[in-house]
Amino acid sequence: MAIPASVQKELHGALANVGLSSSETVVLLALLQSSKGIRATELAKKTKLNRTTLYGVAKSLIEKGLASSVEERGVLRYHSIQPDLLVNYIEQAKERLVQDAERIKKALPILNAQRSGEGRSYPTVQFFEGVEGIKQAYEDTIQNNKHKVMYGFLGTDAVLRLMDPAWLIYYITKRVHLGVKAFTIAIDTPSSRHYKGYDGKQLRTTKLLPPGYDFEIEVVAYDDKVLITSFSEDHPLSVLIEDEKIAQLMVALFRYMDSTLLA
Repeated sequence: MAIPASVQKELHGALANVGLSSSETVVLLALLQSSKGIRATELAKKTKLNRTTLYGVAKSLIEKGLASSVEERGVLRYHSIQPDLLVNYIEQAKERLVQDAERIKKALPILNAQRSGEGRSYPTVQFFEGVEGIKQAYEDTIQNNKHKVMYGFLGTDAVLRLMDPAWLIYYITKRVHLGVKAFTIAIDTPSSRHYKGYDGKQLRTTKLLPPGYDFEIEVVAYDDKVLITSFSEDHPLSVLIEDEKIAQLMVALFRYMDSTLLA
């Protein structure tokens, strides 16, 4: 019996969170469904991977302790670990991530001191591609926001189309918990009006543009940074610009527009 699509989606997400690639996840899920193991030829057909790619993916799974291989009568057969052991693997991965996070925290003062002492003569620009990249870029708006305030122009509908609702709740909840206040100018849509109704609870002040001024990006200015995000489904992308003068300009533009809009 095939694994239901909803369960497959949950497993893909969980395994991606502990560092497995899409190909590794596909191969591992195929192996987990067989107690007798699967021959390389059959596994390639099941996973729709060519043999060269399959061998590389299988080798990676073996190195991670998630699979093994046995040669039987000249035929290579792959086996996965017992399904119950997946929980142990994820728990061990979580422990390693916690330890790695602590190591990085200890190094942050040195890294930040090095960056601030470089004396830049031009803006620093970073690109974050894909939905996961966008999520990482937005972490900076709340984690590294010294003044605990952000000014943004928001294309609400585009954000809701692309981003996972669970992540949106996580981000807003974390922003509120960290005490970062958001001042927002949004396009006038039912979704924007809905979210505006939660301004008080979500540490946000929202004003709406007149009808007809639509866009599908968000621009956020905070401290000496400006984050520009395109929520295009074809090529989602965040661009983080670190420059005091550019950030000051964006905040000044926001304040001017904000002063012309009704509450």
